[in-house]
Amino acid sequence: MRILLFILFIPVVVAAQPFTWRQEYNTIPVIIDGYELPAGWTTGYSSTSPALIDIDADSDLDLILGSSNLNITDWQNAGSVIQHQFIFSLDGIEGIEEQWWSRPEFWDMDADGDLDLFSAKGVHPHIKVFENIGTNFDPLFELVSDTLRDYLGNRIYCQRVAMIDLDNDGDKDLLCGEQNGAIYHYENIGDSSQYSFELITWTFESIQVSLMASPEFCDLDSDGDLDLFVGDNFGRIWYYRNDEVGGQYNYALVSDYWMGIDAGDECIPEFADMDDDGDYDLFLGKNLDFDFYPQGDVHFLRNIGTPHEPQFEWENLMTLTMDFGWAGDYKFCDVNHDSLIDLYDAYHLLAWLKNTGTLTTPQFELMTYDVPGVNTAAAAGNEFGDLDNDGDADMTENRAWWGAIFIYENIGDTLNPAFAQIDSIQPGMGTGGHALGDLDADGDLDMLVSFEVSSVEQHIRYYENQGTPERYDFVLVNDDYMGSDDSPTGPSLIDFDFDGDLDLMAATSWEGTIWYYENQGTPQIPNFVLVTEDLLNGAFSAPGFQHELYDIDNDGDVDVFLGMSDGGCLFFRNTTGDTSAVQPRLTLDPAHGIQFSIGPNPA
Repeated sequence: MRILLFILFIPVVVAAQPFTWRQEYNTIPVIIDGYELPAGWTTGYSSTSPALIDIDADSDLDLILGSSNLNITDWQNAGSVIQHQFIFSLDGIEGIEEQWWSRPEFWDMDADGDLDLFSAKGVHPHIKVFENIGTNFDPLFELVSDTLRDYLGNRIYCQRVAMIDLDNDGDKDLLCGEQNGAIYHYENIGDSSQYSFELITWTFESIQVSLMASPEFCDLDSDGDLDLFVGDNFGRIWYYRNDEVGGQYNYALVSDYWMGIDAGDECIPEFADMDDDGDYDLFLGKNLDFDFYPQGDVHFLRNIGTPHEPQFEWENLMTLTMDFGWAGDYKFCDVNHDSLIDLYDAYHLLAWLKNTGTLTTPQFELMTYDVPGVNTAAAAGNEFGDLDNDGDADMTENRAWWGAIFIYENIGDTLNPAFAQIDSIQPGMGTGGHALGDLDADGDLDMLVSFEVSSVEQHIRYYENQGTPERYDFVLVNDDYMGSDDSPTGPSLIDFDFDGDLDLMAATSWEGTIWYYENQGTPQIPNFVLVTEDLLNGAFSAPGFQHELYDIDNDGDVDVFLGMSDGGCLFFRNTTGDTSAVQPRLTLDPAHGIQFSIGPNPA
């Protein structure tokens, strides 16, 4: 007869050692399609809107990125006019505090020789106006109008903005791409030093794309006039050639699927000559993909044609950071048995990034976007573990919308990982994150499953493996493992303190922190005691992440990785006990990220 042991869990926070962490962005190389990302470890982006300008007057083009989920970010070009090399600037752009749904467009609105900013907002469409009160070399922006208005005082509705001198009168007019697929045209009836806009039409040139029009003007064929390229919600570009007559623009639709370009889900085009060869290359902003492919934050296509006959070649799906799209769920596992931990991300498919570095200095290189046999479109977390004692790692995946956890057998080899679904367990609707670990030291893997009992209550359920190492048999033995008064979600199991038993980490959906429970029992009979409700202790706090813990640099302590809801991954290096690594809080270091020195709150 099997005896079930119910352990008393103590929800009292006990005194903890002073953990210290340092967030790093580019110290672990990430290589995607042969290209090393400038900053592989940042949050992912959704609905990106790139602007290529020389923000610091050093004669090369920097990338200023608007998005729906973050502030406007600054990626400085540390390369040259012929070979760009973007570096993530932690300082951002001074004076711009622009949150959510930003679509930046830079132009000299007051004819003072420096670039000012119009930032269109995708939600409650309007334009914020920032004046550059600094210099070309050292810009400083000041918000001068929260809502741009026309000369009659009416709010200008605008989701995506383009500035162009349509009537050749020496000042720039305003074109606004809209959700309904049309383009609004406002003529500048002021002058180059003092703008004033008048609505001319809500249907510029009778243009109507499907939805979410994103206009971009460029003389791509070098005939002396500006053609029009409009991104749409399907990720495609509509090309309108300017057949100008007598100095009057005349836009004619040439293609509604120009060059077969497909950014996946939404497309915001931006042309710029990135290699100083006299023709325009192309960046594509994009939204989170609900399609499987292609993924990425900003796509880059190089023009390998001529100034008169462009020909584009896809060069980067990811230009700035590691971003596989919807809901980053990053896990470490040495599936190919080379003693180096690899990285996997279950986004819609399962991406495999092989560790081509060393035990102490890892480097991750993408092998495939799509490991065979896995479709995680409805998933909310995956785990690796040997469930059949055959020496390789199998996989479990929770399908929250299905109320199930799918079980996959590893049917691949060391060179080509592959999985096949063989089984599932059915916790029911409300299934959340889960963790695999041998909680009773009997040689097989048990399972903890987060379960939403109600909108305000989460339980962790314990499924004991009552089978064998060769054949699992998960049996629910406790549906409130941590106690109703202490109910975090998103469990993971790891020997955090290296004492030979499994400790418990759990994310909290309401606070956006990681709770750390130390196992003060034994490997056979765990006794989880809450040490802290914020493992990172102020370094990070936001809902909507998946956490993974691993000693990535083999230095004897556990580091933290957070898969973000928009597809990226944050990296926090554990510097506890390393006095040389402890820096004053929020000291900015562009090469290595924000430096944190943190300890626990007084117990």
